[in-house]
Amino acid sequence: MSGEAFSAGERLSGDVYAIAPSHYRSICRVPFSVSIPASERGTRIDWIDAAKGISILLVVFHHAHLTAASVGHGWHVFARFDALFTPVRMPLFFAVSAVFAAKAVGQSWRKLFTSKLAYFLYLYGLWTTIYWAYYRYLLPEPATGLLGTSGKQLLTMWIVPVSGQWFLWVLAIYFILAKALNNMKHPLTLAAFCALAAVAENLSRDYFAHHSHQKALLYAPFFLGGLWYGRAALSHLPQRPRAAFAIGALAYAAVAIVDEILPHDLPGTRLALSAAGLLLGCSATVLLCRSDTVRRSLSFFGRNTLSIYVAHGLVMTIAASLLSWLALPSHSPLWMTPMLGLLAGPLSLGLRKWSGEAGERWLYGIGGIRDVFRTLRDRTQPSPA
Repeated sequence: MSGEAFSAGERLSGDVYAIAPSHYRSICRVPFSVSIPASERGTRIDWIDAAKGISILLVVFHHAHLTAASVGHGWHVFARFDALFTPVRMPLFFAVSAVFAAKAVGQSWRKLFTSKLAYFLYLYGLWTTIYWAYYRYLLPEPATGLLGTSGKQLLTMWIVPVSGQWFLWVLAIYFILAKALNNMKHPLTLAAFCALAAVAENLSRDYFAHHSHQKALLYAPFFLGGLWYGRAALSHLPQRPRAAFAIGALAYAAVAIVDEILPHDLPGTRLALSAAGLLLGCSATVLLCRSDTVRRSLSFFGRNTLSIYVAHGLVMTIAASLLSWLALPSHSPLWMTPMLGLLAGPLSLGLRKWSGEAGERWLYGIGGIRDVFRTLRDRTQPSPA
């Protein structure tokens, strides 16, 4: 396998489970490739991986809440908590994922395609098809969402990503965009994308074929900003994390209050909240990583982002469907969301372990399909005389 899609720098082979929380180690005894530049191993990389860990945990909680609510066991407190961290979740993910993407973006178009784009698009197509098949043929109840309602979606998903795997689709777009703008790295360029995001956030979803298109515009400044200025910004953040956290918290509160009291949505409010949320998320991560136990735990999740991201929605949907057949007590909304979230992590990581070498080549990597194309190419080439 070529390594975890969202790890940074050169590969460092080792057993990630050695630093995992104890209750995860028993299901994670497959060596994962951890990509850490030799010159940057230590606190800085650990907190960046920990930031990705916080992001994936927030994503898991978001989907756990939505899944519990979809089967009638949601709780409004979890909904408020989820809304509070919405400006942190994906901006943090895209910004820290872009910090070490400069090497890939600096490659030729052909190398970029073979190293990144083909990988993202293959995994997006594969896992979207898996989810589509489950929703269409195996879900006990008719699908309430869009995915699985039509066979045409297997074609249109490349333009309209209706699955939770949209982040892989948009990552491919961001890498293409970053490559096209490789000679236009300038604050004015980033400002132009911020302006575009500010306009897009107030447009009705009727303007977009799918909300993922709107999200692609909203989060583009965070990917480009992380790519162009992330290393410089993140190198200073660990020096004064408390001050950064205070600034981020005050900015977040100020923007939220302004948004609440104004009668109409102010353009750029969501962008400003996300920027403040990014500062909050990064500075909070640095502070949390002062605890060695917390740092190791969050870094573990950050280094296994892909494994959790692609499978956790399916795990939750199956679990919620099975539980919906039971006569659950009236207090089930209090524990349904946390339970789904706690199941998602170990079962998603366990799926990767149990899939073995075949899973590494076909479900989480592109080695299997590359071998197929290589074999086809060799067969079509004329034999030497």
